[in-house]
Amino acid sequence: MGKTRQRHLRPYSNCTMPRPAHSKKVRRERKTLRPGLLFGAILAAAAMLFPFDAPPDAVVVRPDTREYGEGRTFYAGRLLVASPGMRDPRFQKTVIVLLRHDESGAFGLVLNRVLGKVKLSEFLKRVGIDAPENGGEVVLHYGGPVEPHSVFILHSTELEFPNSRFVGEKVALSSDPAILRAIALGKGPRRVVVAVGYSGWGPGQLEAEMKGGAWFTAPADEDILFDESNETKWERAMARRFREI
Repeated sequence: MGKTRQRHLRPYSNCTMPRPAHSKKVRRERKTLRPGLLFGAILAAAAMLFPFDAPPDAVVVRPDTREYGEGRTFYAGRLLVASPGMRDPRFQKTVIVLLRHDESGAFGLVLNRVLGKVKLSEFLKRVGIDAPENGGEVVLHYGGPVEPHSVFILHSTELEFPNSRFVGEKVALSSDPAILRAIALGKGPRRVVVAVGYSGWGPGQLEAEMKGGAWFTAPADEDILFDESNETKWERAMARRFREI
């Protein structure tokens, strides 16, 4: 049997940045997720589409709001919490970490929708990256309905990785699969969220939804970002919420 051909990954800085996209442009039907079929589809997509798409530019380092002209306030670095009256079933009771929010739109990852677990060795093997068979599993999250073939890695910052971008003092974002290999080798970050797809809004669209009462904001909390108690994240984020328009 021949050797597995390893794909050459483009440098992170040269990857094409996805443009902010409103989630309503995506089909609104929500299909039932079947774990076996889902993992096969994700692994097949990853095998064809590595290197992962890089996250959008202009990630704000500070988690506080910034005010711009005409009274506009942006919320990059905060949590976006679905209100109890959220009508879109894709976002009901979701908690989103808002990684980009500026004049061009918004980009974030859903934190409390888990698709399931997959073996790291199998996931990485499909894209030509060697990893030990005993490297453990990774939990795959539903990051949002936009670009479902893209994979994003949110991680703690006690270790430095060259292709990661800070989105807070203790949080970084990457699309570099080398981090997953480091995790499989026991050399990865302490806390990590691996998300498939992302949530996006065009210019002014998130602000309009917030004014309509669809979303609250809340301060980012490391436990809400990273812990595995996904069934309580929405309630915990709601307890920390404050509404700003």
